[in-house]
Amino acid sequence: MKKIIYMPIPMQPELKALYNLSDEIIKEKKLDDFGKIYFPINAYIADYLYSEDEIKVCFIELTDDKMRNELEARYKENEKLFKDEIEKIGKLFNAKIEYATVETVFNESVDIFGNRFEELYKCLEKNCEIYADITFGAKTNTLIINNVLTFAELFYDCNVEAIVYGKTIFEKNVSGKTVPSQEVAKVCDVTSLYYLTKLTSQIKASSPEEAIAKVKKYLKI
Repeated sequence: MKKIIYMPIPMQPELKALYNLSDEIIKEKKLDDFGKIYFPINAYIADYLYSEDEIKVCFIELTDDKMRNELEARYKENEKLFKDEIEKIGKLFNAKIEYATVETVFNESVDIFGNRFEELYKCLEKNCEIYADITFGAKTNTLIINNVLTFAELFYDCNVEAIVYGKTIFEKNVSGKTVPSQEVAKVCDVTSLYYLTKLTSQIKASSPEEAIAKVKKYLKI
């Protein structure tokens, strides 16, 4: 089954936070020499890849006319980092990887939300597995991506497999410079929150108490 990854590309230059592949993935997929990575989804996708899989990466980039040249240079640099990582993983599985870029204005209005939603769902294909990395980019991207994923399930017969983000705490090193703490850099799977949103919007109950009981039951699964 083809895999589609929604990946907001960070605006910031010189990414510093690094993440590890889990011990389970390293052992099962034999990735002992892979090392640390910058993009959490690339630490995660290896667990879902099999021989000759197809991957479509949808980059999400927000533009600003006042910073266009600077942002384009940062996006180009960070895209290369991402491609280097996922292609290194993909090569181990003989995976075919393609890329698409959704570029929208870095502003927040109903019209822009609608345009961003439309451009993101154009990346969808029938009967695919969907993944998203919500570590970087505008906060509104997460809400729009969630809506696109619901759309994908309802109308494209897709499965939402994983939504992840990178948890990082920043601290000062011995020279007083603020850097990410490698001890707490962690890839977090928050897919359950996506399904919790679906549950709370569709739940049927005769009272708030019954509804809460159903939500608690789901959270204990």
